[in-house]
Amino acid sequence: MDPCAQSARENQAGSYVLCISAKKLESNFEQTFLTRGGSLGACAARGELDLSLSHADTSTHVLLTERLDQTIEIPIPDALVTSEIALTARTGFANDLETNGQALGPVLFLSDRARINMTNSRIGASINGSVVTTLSGQASISLKNVFSEPQRLDDVLTAKDPDAKSVLEGATGSSTIEAQLTGELLKKTKVLVPVNFESIPLMYSNWAAHQAVVSVHEPRVYRVCEDGTRSGPISIAFVNDKAMDVQLAKVEPLLQGIYDSSWETAQKVVFKKSPNLTKSIMNVPCGLNASGYAPAAAVNDTPPGYTDATLEAILKACLKVECTDAEIADMSTRLATPNPKAAMEFADVMANAMSAFSAYTMPYRIDGAPTIEPMGLKMVEAESWRAEPVRSILQADDCDGSACSAISVVARAAVLAEDPELSQKYPHMAALGNSLGAHYVFGTCVLAANAGHADAANEHEQKIAGHAIALVIPKVHFLAALDRGASGNLEGTPVVPVEKRQEASTARFAALYPSDLLLRMQLSGEDAPSFTSTESLVASRYGDVKHGFQPLALEGTTLASACMYKHTLDERKARSESYARDKIVATALAPNVTRTHKILDSGEQGSHAFYNSMVELSLSMRHPLFTSEALRSLDLASPHYRFARPREDQPIAVAGASPEDLATGNWSMVPLWQSGATEASVLDLAHAEAASNVMPMRGKPLALQASQVESLKKSLMLLGALKGVLSERAEATGVPVHGTRHLISAAALIGNPEAVKAFAKTVASNEGITGVVKGLGDDEVVSGVAVDEQDVDVGRLIVVELNVPLASA
Repeated sequence: MDPCAQSARENQAGSYVLCISAKKLESNFEQTFLTRGGSLGACAARGELDLSLSHADTSTHVLLTERLDQTIEIPIPDALVTSEIALTARTGFANDLETNGQALGPVLFLSDRARINMTNSRIGASINGSVVTTLSGQASISLKNVFSEPQRLDDVLTAKDPDAKSVLEGATGSSTIEAQLTGELLKKTKVLVPVNFESIPLMYSNWAAHQAVVSVHEPRVYRVCEDGTRSGPISIAFVNDKAMDVQLAKVEPLLQGIYDSSWETAQKVVFKKSPNLTKSIMNVPCGLNASGYAPAAAVNDTPPGYTDATLEAILKACLKVECTDAEIADMSTRLATPNPKAAMEFADVMANAMSAFSAYTMPYRIDGAPTIEPMGLKMVEAESWRAEPVRSILQADDCDGSACSAISVVARAAVLAEDPELSQKYPHMAALGNSLGAHYVFGTCVLAANAGHADAANEHEQKIAGHAIALVIPKVHFLAALDRGASGNLEGTPVVPVEKRQEASTARFAALYPSDLLLRMQLSGEDAPSFTSTESLVASRYGDVKHGFQPLALEGTTLASACMYKHTLDERKARSESYARDKIVATALAPNVTRTHKILDSGEQGSHAFYNSMVELSLSMRHPLFTSEALRSLDLASPHYRFARPREDQPIAVAGASPEDLATGNWSMVPLWQSGATEASVLDLAHAEAASNVMPMRGKPLALQASQVESLKKSLMLLGALKGVLSERAEATGVPVHGTRHLISAAALIGNPEAVKAFAKTVASNEGITGVVKGLGDDEVVSGVAVDEQDVDVGRLIVVELNVPLASA
């Protein structure tokens, strides 16, 4: 490293914090609801505000109102402080001063592309009445705008205002070093003249209305000393990166091109039941080049909402929903590596666990926000892909939110599985990564369903509702579908030119099964030749449509089996009968606060009881199918695909693949949009910056208030009493019963003890019902989820398994 750069790094290094004074102004929804009323969905109260700077790993959260003028301290990430542009600027600034015999004072240099990001929450109600938090509004603005307005330094120095000197002394970036500000380079530099405050509007995505306004003033930066004290305030100088600006200025036309190309594909490959069911671009707080827009595929790069340790604890508890401790231990041992045989055997267990993960961590609440009308509050539905981690175990969201959360966990598991040390530390997450993460293509699927969420599934409904799930498709079947799509054409234009098809197939296989993954798989015997090409893999036992890897759905809006199709008539008939009994028992126990397990793959009519057709699948913007240099050189790199009816003799024109189609191989994949190397490199750069401005997780358990602790204790006491009642009952003989599984979300345990009581009372009052209550043991606390006033873990994952007599139901 250049000695000057090394010196700059040492001078710039250290911990810094940004302090701001702030207020938040928003409508008093709680008072309006109490005085004028409104629907349950509109019932809302003011909640916490999360704040972070670019590249932050965790967020800072605080309760702000218009009555409080609080001082908020936000850590400045090291990645901002030690960025190359900041260090280079400091070096040049110091060298220029040194030539004039001067020394640089205490100034912190930051890129002028650094941003401050905000997410506002409200307290509301989930669909089952539990008290939850919900997204209210988001914002992302340039950090330099919080401090000041830019002006050229020579303009400030030559100002005729008699108070020009005092203005200069307070100017951010100038410190109190007027004597040092000499030289042509410095005179061309812009300094930032302080303003009184900045008003930051918080907006609900896809809805051009302010939900709240945060007023920020008195921004200042302090250095954190080794003993924890603060020194300063110190000056801050924002540095312009012209090269980055020039590069990222190209991205808006690319975004428009992605949208246009995607729409053109959707018009050629039409999903007739809902022609407009497509999502190529999403509205987000920052987006590419701070445009407020990003490819919808970027939602799959949302970081998880919990630390690795907490994810490990929750996943283990979710696996225990249907597995014994011995079975979990055996599964984790066999999936310590991405062994394909073990992955194929346990994939459905892992997928089921991820549905349980969503049921436990995310109560369902439809997207939208309340508005105040003369007669009271009204809930206005408005789709919003928040594209950021959950704020706590109490946060509710729509189907896209649960899908986003599940994908973030699988993606993180895949990363942990590749690290020898971390995979040992988090064996259950590693097992998830070595199964779904290694042998499946996973992403957000936009599909057509017969209802907005799975609890309302109704196969007799003729209307089509847009839905989103985390979908995992075996790599072998995905590769085969890509080859089928490549051999077709769109209105006469080949999806992949004939001369490029073999090269494209080879590149795609190499992208999905790179050499490092093959090495970790430790292949031997008949498996080794199977993983050499798409053709050999499809011909192997893993590519067998009936007995090989199966497509799986990680349904997030209810606790559901991941299976989407059974290949034999007897299996489908048995599943259909189970589905019918589920409905009978659910009616007998309704309404209740639990997330009741459902089998959706075979409804009363034999087809899927909820999903109609898969329409689109988006993958990570860092997925190998997009980052592969070979695919980029062929102009075939893409993170977003459209399901289609395969056609070789005529143009591919029909979009959509039913669950049966996926399971039997009667489908193909065509890119919704694709890119070459030049465009993709710009998208990479822009996406990396946009990802650094996604609001991160809080990184610590939810700290329960005293009232919440009491509510949780009451819920656990009631469930303990139910456990006692059930333990005294003997299984009935000669009476047909149906087994059901009921998972109680953390939000219901903490925020709705009365509903827990009603459920327990319903079960206890039917003397024919037998069963068990799991999760109440002293050793079954789920760490990292929630803590009481003494910082003691109190999180629980409770499952009630019941055998309900069908006659009484």
